[in-house]
Amino acid sequence: MKNNILAIDIGARSLKFYTEDGRIQREISHKVWGISKRYLLNTIKSICDEYQMKFDGIAIACAGSVKDNHLKFYWGQPALIGLKPKDFETLGVPKISIFNDAEAVFWDSGMPKGEVLTITVGSYIGAYPFEQESFKGFLVLSLINGILGSQLCPKKRQ
Repeated sequence: MKNNILAIDIGARSLKFYTEDGRIQREISHKVWGISKRYLLNTIKSICDEYQMKFDGIAIACAGSVKDNHLKFYWGQPALIGLKPKDFETLGVPKISIFNDAEAVFWDSGMPKGEVLTITVGSYIGAYPFEQESFKGFLVLSLINGILGSQLCPKKRQ
């Protein structure tokens, strides 16, 4: 039997929720720097309740620095710094994985490590595989991009 996974993309301006079977494809807008761990947890609970679904795992992707399944730094949502699987234990979901969004794209590609470099472009820019120290240029570009209101990768402004 296939596992039922909820995928969450935490962006600077929205939360996106997906399931592989397509039963959930939902986007919830929020303000830049506008979400907290509690808001994220409550939103996940409401999605589970609304769709009356239980999940075997939750995969969370964001344009932050993630190490050992722990969000170390995230310019776009500083209140989420320190996010870890234990923060979700009240959901009763056995497996929680937190990824840098470019890392998530890498794993989804199925390509062997060392054969692919993924770069995601949104309100911020992510790259994987990398160590934070070796890709400071991406971090600087990401910060500039966020400060300039996505001038480097324009989006519809609300």
